Amino acid sequence: MERTERLFNLVLALTSTAQPIPRETLRSIIDGYAQSSSDSAFERMFERDKDELRSLGVPIETVTTAEGEVLGYVIPRDDYRLPPVRFTGAQWSLLGVAARAWSEATNAEPARNALRKLEAAGDVDDSYTGGPGEVLSWQVRPEEGEQWLPVLWGAIRQRRPVFFAYRGLRDDEPRQRSLEPWSVIGQRGGWYVIGFDRDRQAPRAFRLSRISGAVEAAPNDGDYTIPDHDPTDMIEGSDTGDVVDDVWVAVAVGAGERLRMAAQDVDHASDRSTFDVPEGFDVVYLGGREITSLCADIAALGEQAVVLHPPNVADIVRMRLERVAEAHRIGNDARQHQVAR
Repeated sequence: MERTERLFNLVLALTSTAQPIPRETLRSIIDGYAQSSSDSAFERMFERDKDELRSLGVPIETVTTAEGEVLGYVIPRDDYRLPPVRFTGAQWSLLGVAARAWSEATNAEPARNALRKLEAAGDVDDSYTGGPGEVLSWQVRPEEGEQWLPVLWGAIRQRRPVFFAYRGLRDDEPRQRSLEPWSVIGQRGGWYVIGFDRDRQAPRAFRLSRISGAVEAAPNDGDYTIPDHDPTDMIEGSDTGDVVDDVWVAVAVGAGERLRMAAQDVDHASDRSTFDVPEGFDVVYLGGREITSLCADIAALGEQAVVLHPPNVADIVRMRLERVAEAHRIGNDARQHQVAR
């Protein structure tokens, strides 16, 4: 079974009673322990799990007799229970945005279920009158590649190499890569995995949105070590994405919250006089953004955004929209063919 599930079951067992649970009892009731090949294998597995949970802040206590004999283990409920949580209106809005952000990712249903449970609990600050279901109407687009985060997190924890096809900025076609992952970080408006590239025999950073196909982890735990490293420095020194400065976009009034939040300026008078801005649109100025992520944000707005400058950004956005239109056309043709049959 997955180690994460075993750790979760261990926490459930140790919080289910105020009495200490002996090791042998834990071995018999928790899947994974019961299937251990020997007493020594179980001891190693249990000690690793106990150390990991404690490193995560889980207060596992070892209960002993006056003579020092170990009676068992327990997690005091009062020490592990979270205090009551009440959300303000702004916090409810952000929770709604977060749930929407995962709407197309692997965690979509858990995110929606969590929000529904919070709404049912009704823990809303009295100063908020709109109701927990009322969230801000923000434009939220999941970053391409986010669906691989659980796979990568699991691979890092279990020291498993991962394999994927990756299209670099200078690559005409995706190339297969083999990586010993060290960490995952959000930077430059996207997600990156940092690790040791076995093909280049050097540390590398890879942007998840440039991965083609699936990310696959090795079937067995690895034995590599994760060195001390600074993911931010590694990304800044890598060729994972071009950063573009001085971009002006016309955005429809009331739309494009994601772009507006990242903007250095909105609707400066000189900008409006410089460009031919459509009626009912604001001018949004952005700088220092990773071009792939920026173009995806602009394209997600469809007719509600027009790139005013520079031309290369306008061309990339146009190509993205043309690919989307072509995909819809192919899908409609296939459905009409099925109906005709």
